[in-house]
Amino acid sequence: MPWGSEPGLSRLGSGLGANADSLQNSTIRRPSLDRVSPAPGGPLYRLEPGPGSRGLVPAAEPWNNGSRPSSRGQRAAEHERRASVQQMPATASNFPAQFYPSPYGYAQMATGYSSYAEAYTQNFRPMMPNYAVPSMHPGFGVNSMAPARSSRDQDPNRGMRSALLDEFRVNGNKSNKRYELRDIYNHAVEFSGDQHGSRFIQQKLETANSDEKEQIFREIEPNALQLMKDVFGNYVIQKFFEYGSQLQKKILAEKMKSKVVDLSVQVYACRVVQKALEHILVEQQAALTRELEPEILRVIKDQNGNHVVQKIIELVPRQHIDFIMNAVRGQVTPLASHAYGCRVIQRLLEHGTEGDKAEIMGELHASAQILITDQYGNYVAQHVIQNGEPQDRERIVQLVMSQLLTLSKHKFASNVVEKCIEYGTPAQRTTIREQLTTAGPDGNNPLQQMMRDQFGNYVIQKLLGQLQGEERDALVEEIKPQFYTLKKSVASRQVQALEKLLGLSGTKSENSAQSDTNSVAEVPSLTHETNSPQTNSPPSIHASAVGVPSIAAPGGKASGDPAHGGNVQVEVPDS
Repeated sequence: MPWGSEPGLSRLGSGLGANADSLQNSTIRRPSLDRVSPAPGGPLYRLEPGPGSRGLVPAAEPWNNGSRPSSRGQRAAEHERRASVQQMPATASNFPAQFYPSPYGYAQMATGYSSYAEAYTQNFRPMMPNYAVPSMHPGFGVNSMAPARSSRDQDPNRGMRSALLDEFRVNGNKSNKRYELRDIYNHAVEFSGDQHGSRFIQQKLETANSDEKEQIFREIEPNALQLMKDVFGNYVIQKFFEYGSQLQKKILAEKMKSKVVDLSVQVYACRVVQKALEHILVEQQAALTRELEPEILRVIKDQNGNHVVQKIIELVPRQHIDFIMNAVRGQVTPLASHAYGCRVIQRLLEHGTEGDKAEIMGELHASAQILITDQYGNYVAQHVIQNGEPQDRERIVQLVMSQLLTLSKHKFASNVVEKCIEYGTPAQRTTIREQLTTAGPDGNNPLQQMMRDQFGNYVIQKLLGQLQGEERDALVEEIKPQFYTLKKSVASRQVQALEKLLGLSGTKSENSAQSDTNSVAEVPSLTHETNSPQTNSPPSIHASAVGVPSIAAPGGKASGDPAHGGNVQVEVPDS
């Protein structure tokens, strides 16, 4: 051990022999290490290990890589030590827990001490004496991660809202005070961007007088573009297009100029564009519509923009939208098989001129075989069968009947077969029934194959639902033998649905007990159109919170919107 230069140090230099001086010195109490200090400017020494050497040699380095503190009284040192301990916080509550990932109030322990703490689990660390480092509260896990608060307690915007909005959110629906638009003057923009504030403004604008509307409009006008793109603010702008004055509508439409493309492909602003097209004057409609011309194909194929194009086709006079038909010409097949383009093709078939429809149908007939089996093209084929001209419907039905068995077992084409059964002539339904009940050249009965197929069985169900009288009875008699064979080997919802259609269900009580779970309900359409992608008017404040999911009938056969994710319907939910 190193020792300072003190009298009596030479006793270590003469080996193990004890003399009178050494015996006398041995009776003197050795001072503590805290009291030992080197002579100013003097060297430090250490005992050189070795078999014969007992002399002192200069030490290579001192203990603490620095000068030792000067000697001081024991009481003063103890007082200083206690004072430093008292300066430490008594509990971990003084530490903002979320800022300390370790179980201590410090980023790390002092060098040289951490190894001692690592030998103990977290539960024993508070018991370690003399460190004066209080551990954090028990909310910290063993992995020293900060405890997660529930989402209900987290409100990242709490510190950003005004006192008025905070008060409204807390007391708006609970207190006896009835808030009016005049109560939120000078806070209209903030309220428009808030979930509860936006709903409040929407409700009040429906019955507000002209002065109240004008005050709110003056506040939101400078921020109109930002609110159009806001998840809640866009509904306030829509309300002004519905209930505002013609001057207010014109001002909002002017703000949209030169930005229509960007607004049309934005998830929230595209609704504002659609609402504007419903309520502005024709000359303003034409001006906004012309901005889409350079990028019309991109907008048609966009999940949000396609709804704007559909609204334009429905509302804007034909002479102002020649550029849409020009862009579609020669691109009908690619667009008809596109998730969003197929919607625009259907709107053109509904609202286009006779010349437009003839051009589109010419391209559709040339690729009908491809479209019938396409994931999205089959919806265009169904639309032609349901709403097309008789000659166009006849061509599609004849094409389907020429490959009836194959198409009936196809996931997408089977939808077209069902539409042929529903909208075909009685003679065509009879032909379909005969094809399904006549054995093929190999002797196999196609009816049994259809009943076993996950998609073909829906064609059988549709045929049973459309046939009448003796023709239906004849089909039932054809199906019964195949059904009993199928029921022994397969138990599925399709079999149970056929059993109900055939009138072969069990007892009446058994029927009613199983009707809710086993019967196949009619698959509702997402719109009033043929099983086509959702379209038409923009969502109101009561629209569904998200895009309606496509509805799949039991067995996995899709029947509904193939591309429902395009116009995400966002609601301001009730609190």
